[in-house]
Amino acid sequence: MLFQFLKGSFPGRRRGAPPQAIHALSALVEAGNLAQAEADCRQLMRRFGDDPGICRWMGRVLGMMDRYEEAIPYLLKTLRADPGHTGALADLGTIYWFKGDIDNSIHYYERLLILEPAHATALYNTSLILAEWGRLSEAADLMWQVLNQAPRHEEALRHYVCWMSDLNRHQNLRSNLEQLLAMDEQAPAVHEALGYVLLKRFYLAPEALDHFHKALHLGVNSSELHGNMGIALQDVGRLDEALSSYNLALALDPQNNGARLHRSLANLLLGNFEDGWPEYEIRLVSQAPLRKDLPFPVWGGEDLSRKTILVSAEQGIGDEIMFASCLPEMLRRTKHCVIECASKLEPIYRRSFPAATVVNTCQSRLSGWLDHLPEIDCRAPMGSLPFHLRLFEEAFPFTPPYLRADPDRVLYWKSRLDALGPGLKIGVSWRGGAEKWRRGVKTCPPPLWKPLSGIPGTHFFCLQYDATLGEADDTGRLWNTPVHFWEEALENYDETAALVCALDLIVSVCTSLIHLAGALGAPVMVMAPLSPDWRYGLHGEQMIWYPSVRIFRQDRYGEWSSVVDRVNQEIRRLAHGRQ
Repeated sequence: MLFQFLKGSFPGRRRGAPPQAIHALSALVEAGNLAQAEADCRQLMRRFGDDPGICRWMGRVLGMMDRYEEAIPYLLKTLRADPGHTGALADLGTIYWFKGDIDNSIHYYERLLILEPAHATALYNTSLILAEWGRLSEAADLMWQVLNQAPRHEEALRHYVCWMSDLNRHQNLRSNLEQLLAMDEQAPAVHEALGYVLLKRFYLAPEALDHFHKALHLGVNSSELHGNMGIALQDVGRLDEALSSYNLALALDPQNNGARLHRSLANLLLGNFEDGWPEYEIRLVSQAPLRKDLPFPVWGGEDLSRKTILVSAEQGIGDEIMFASCLPEMLRRTKHCVIECASKLEPIYRRSFPAATVVNTCQSRLSGWLDHLPEIDCRAPMGSLPFHLRLFEEAFPFTPPYLRADPDRVLYWKSRLDALGPGLKIGVSWRGGAEKWRRGVKTCPPPLWKPLSGIPGTHFFCLQYDATLGEADDTGRLWNTPVHFWEEALENYDETAALVCALDLIVSVCTSLIHLAGALGAPVMVMAPLSPDWRYGLHGEQMIWYPSVRIFRQDRYGEWSSVVDRVNQEIRRLAHGRQ
């Protein structure tokens, strides 16, 4: 026999471990029986010596038992005998990563990827390490290679979507997810991920819903999926179904604060304030935690007639203005009210609420800022005031405007407007707010406004807060009529307020400008998406927060032409009446 011959020819050399022994070790490790695998490795090493295969398994087993310092020498022995042993290289890369020795981890993974460029474990772990170092672009490229081998690798997919979103490579992400579905059209997690991207980055709620339904049909039943389905359903105006999806999400995971917050927003959109306001408080946990530097108890609705309350700022400028509608009532209820607000609102608030102490958020981040204020008894986040004061529609008072512009500056801007000649002076804003607040859903691009440009007796003024002179000029050329851009009025919010009061009309999509103009009592036409932010309600022309605001709503998701037509007709009517 050949085996006997070789044994006789080399009497002093131990034979290597037989393949069946290695296979048995692999089976033990696969079954999670690590203690037995270690014992068998030691027995085999006593019989066969430092066999590279046995050393590798010994190192692997000890590494899986978190005995890293014992594992490394065995794996190094394997590499000395076989420098190209990919299993030992992979194990060393992983062990050094778990030890926190990133340099050595990368070293062994890179050696492995030279030998085996498509090694999934090395690609996956190296991408995670690069992401920890902030090298997201390289991490995403490696993770994409993992997904090309395994489109259903859910953790790889989750990381990839997150990193590509952070890199703002939304178009590439969408294309790559579609490519994965071309490879495996039954991959449920890819359908879920593509639905998320279409919803959050491209504002294509109907298309997103198609993919969410496919993921659900293919077996996904997660709280996260039902929560995102709720958002998509809400975007297309199917509020009852949206609420059902949020309920399902919370039944699967009661700690899903995102679903709870969106359920509150759906109820507020529907005018169900009794259900909406209490759950809206979850925003303080899920979005903007309560200020930790405010050492006062939170107001719970008790009597304030002998107390001083600090109303703290939160969320965006538009939210601050809208919730400030509760401040006149707070001033009547309290001994004294301290109002924190954005610095750009400070002069307007000081003028509008002279009985209050107003401090801006820049000042309130300084150490010792509380020392200069009246003695405070309790505090309330601005967005929590309606929970106590606006539980029913009847509690929204149609009062006179509660913000006041500088009257001298209003006269100044009126004189500049009058110098342009007769006609309606109309301020316009066409782009929604921040990206995270669905800018794409709210934006009505300037080309779609063109029907308004042919109205006789009208002058247009750019009130788009992030516009430039070049953009205003381009818009004017597109409309074949000047769009005036008075930068000094946009750089200072107090000046913006004065100009708003001097104009005859504001026409805008849903932005903070609506809140400013509404709180000042200026006439406003707001062009709203099919399912707008909850502040605008779901039906009707009236905005419950501001009597001077009139809402023009989309008839279909993402379709602005009918909205522009109705606004066009109304402006023509006003212009004709003015003439």
